[in-house]
Amino acid sequence: MCRMTMKDRWTMYFQGELTDPEKQELFSRIETDKEFKQDFSGLNNIWAISQLLEQPQDAQTAQEGKRRLYGMMKKRKMRSVIFQVFRYAAVICIVSVVSWFLTKNYFSGNEIVYTEIHVPSGQRLHLTLADGSTVWLSPQSRLKLPNEFKRNNRTIELDGEGFFTVTEDDERPFIVKSKGYNVEVLGTKFNLFSYSKNSMYEVHLIKGKVHVYNEENKDDMVFLLPDEKAYLTEGGLMKSPAYYDNEEFLKHGIYNFQATPFIDILEYLALWYDVQFDIKGAVVLTMKVNAKFRLNDDIESILTALQNVFKFNFKRIDDHKIEISK
Repeated sequence: MCRMTMKDRWTMYFQGELTDPEKQELFSRIETDKEFKQDFSGLNNIWAISQLLEQPQDAQTAQEGKRRLYGMMKKRKMRSVIFQVFRYAAVICIVSVVSWFLTKNYFSGNEIVYTEIHVPSGQRLHLTLADGSTVWLSPQSRLKLPNEFKRNNRTIELDGEGFFTVTEDDERPFIVKSKGYNVEVLGTKFNLFSYSKNSMYEVHLIKGKVHVYNEENKDDMVFLLPDEKAYLTEGGLMKSPAYYDNEEFLKHGIYNFQATPFIDILEYLALWYDVQFDIKGAVVLTMKVNAKFRLNDDIESILTALQNVFKFNFKRIDDHKIEISK
């Protein structure tokens, strides 16, 4: 193994074939080489996105994705590393993801690339951003981000839910735009819930300090400290004490509801699984329910589990509509 190159190590990392000492050497290189770290993050994200595909696409799609990728990366050092990844069994899956990945890029005059990532129903995604910050994205979330951040800020756009762990950088604030509001931080940990299909907008702060403000009205703003949340009302932003206890569950793909009204759970499920609930009869929607379920479970399994703690019936009408009755 003494003659193994760094690119070989890199490829073997994604295949889970490195020993602990070899992983340590790889991570040490990542921490000391900025360009290497950015390229590693890019490949890591491609690998993560590849896990979202339910089935690999056909060989023709894979070849097209490969052609597009090489066209973009022919001047980059990553090309040889990408080729090593393509050699393995996941080749069709990964290249198909890259093909999809590239079709969502938007080019500006200065060649900064913006990528839009969409998480499918019932799935979640963990991404490492160009600055080393990370985000867990919930189902049906969309994230638009640049391939590299500007010198004076780190700005991304979110439609959905994201749990962010932000790398500290006093010179470049980290900004998440959503629904006309910005969440601005220097280095912290927070959860943002902001789906365009739902009126709720909430920011839970776990660590550090954040500034939440209206882009068009700077008086409509709040500062948050740990164990506080900002939420949107008809009169603008408000804040209150709030303990966010879903971090560990989120990392393991589990959602935890404690004393949550049944109607609120249905609203979450509607967003995450892209369905509409049609309520029939005298269902007690305000009944508070305690429940945990895995995000990769299908929605019928989740509703069946909920029937064990709350009496109701359900019937699927079509792919996007479910009837709830007494």
